[in-house]
Amino acid sequence: MINRYISLCIALMISSIIWSDIHDADALVAKVGSRTYDFSTFDNGFKAYLSYHNRNKTLSPQDSTRLNDQYWEELIGVYVYDQAINAGKITVSDAEIEQDIIANPPDGVKIIKDFQTGGVFDANKYRKALSDRPDFKQSVIDLSRNLFSYSKLIRTIKEEAVVDPDSVYANWLKNGDTADVSAMLFDYTRLKHVTASDAEAEQYYQSNLADYRREDGRSYQYIRLSPSPSGEASLEDEVKRMKIVSAVLLRGAREKGLAATAHELGYEVRDSGMFSESDKLIPGIGQYPPLASFAFANPLGTVPDIYYAPNGDYYILEVHKYLAEYYRDFDSIKNDLVKQLTKEKRIDFMRNYAQEFVQKHSPTTMRAAAEQDSLLIVDATSVGIDTPITMLGLTPAFNEAILKTPEGSFTPLIEREDRWLLAAVHKRNHPDKQLWEKVKDEVIASAIKRKQQEHLNSWYLQQIAKLEIIDKRHEFYPLRGKQPPKLSE
Repeated sequence: MINRYISLCIALMISSIIWSDIHDADALVAKVGSRTYDFSTFDNGFKAYLSYHNRNKTLSPQDSTRLNDQYWEELIGVYVYDQAINAGKITVSDAEIEQDIIANPPDGVKIIKDFQTGGVFDANKYRKALSDRPDFKQSVIDLSRNLFSYSKLIRTIKEEAVVDPDSVYANWLKNGDTADVSAMLFDYTRLKHVTASDAEAEQYYQSNLADYRREDGRSYQYIRLSPSPSGEASLEDEVKRMKIVSAVLLRGAREKGLAATAHELGYEVRDSGMFSESDKLIPGIGQYPPLASFAFANPLGTVPDIYYAPNGDYYILEVHKYLAEYYRDFDSIKNDLVKQLTKEKRIDFMRNYAQEFVQKHSPTTMRAAAEQDSLLIVDATSVGIDTPITMLGLTPAFNEAILKTPEGSFTPLIEREDRWLLAAVHKRNHPDKQLWEKVKDEVIASAIKRKQQEHLNSWYLQQIAKLEIIDKRHEFYPLRGKQPPKLSE
């Protein structure tokens, strides 16, 4: 990012000559901390930024959008760095900047013809001007102050990161310790032929009846009307009939009770079975929480409004029973029990199968057996402690087991979410400790660079989190959407 600040600084210097009258000049576009950008300020700077990046080429709308986001990110970065510098994170002297501009001439002076020989920048002419013209030297120092300060600040923050060479060596050894394997997944969900029966579910229910004990239950009596169009009546006619009949039944139920009304009119009365206030499902009726709540908010014999079920049925109901203690009805939970027991049976079956597989087969025969039984098998090379295996992902315990297993052997079975992982280790690759002496300087330098950048990124994000940031650019420019601040070197 620090190199991009060159373009930002140049853009800000020339922004005052660019104007726009498309939007209200005083309209708020953005705010970073205590810095507010109205449309005039932001747009002038952005257009100067675009002009700098144009470099005699036509920018597409996509380029403009990308640069708008980039400009915004850099404004945030400038504010963060300015705040740190103003708070005394670093100090900068003219002597430091002078040394820097001598060793690293700014790009702006390289294009001055007085400092060129044959059209090429001449460092000797530039240094002589610095020596002979104090006013020129001071102007270059002033021009370079911000960029030098930012560079020193970034360098200072990065140098706060500490890297232990011993830990780098230990990590290098760990990363160099790998294996080539054939890995296999024993997945119970593939056992479609293994299922639990209704009889097994009922047996489980009876054996664990205490688990289904509930307190404070209610039930409904109800009449259900279902549309049943025939050749003589259309669905529309049937719905009209149901509306009339349900209204008669509702009125009768409220006047003389549901059972008496049903008897007079020849309708069957059903019992929902008991349910608690927290139940999501009313047995025989369906899932409708307001209906369950009604039963607990009203006395026995109360008739609620008609319940219109999603499938088109009409229900005329009456709060029927209260029980201080009851057991959940088996029929209402049978399907869930069958699913639960089916899953458990499949897991048990696959667990036993996996254990028998290890005993019956060797790494040389496992593939044929796995393919015959349609099991997933994956070949992977250079599997380290942190290496995800294609289609299997990363399971730390599995990777650890792989690296503890000798060549030509199976790992132990590793359980993961009711599934089992197994690997045949074909080859072990150990780090060459003698190689370390040849590569340690490069490896340590790379680790330091990575650690320093991570520390800088962390520091930067912490500073951003402290700021009030308002981004209303989408009201003035066509953008891809709000982007999170980014940080690069």
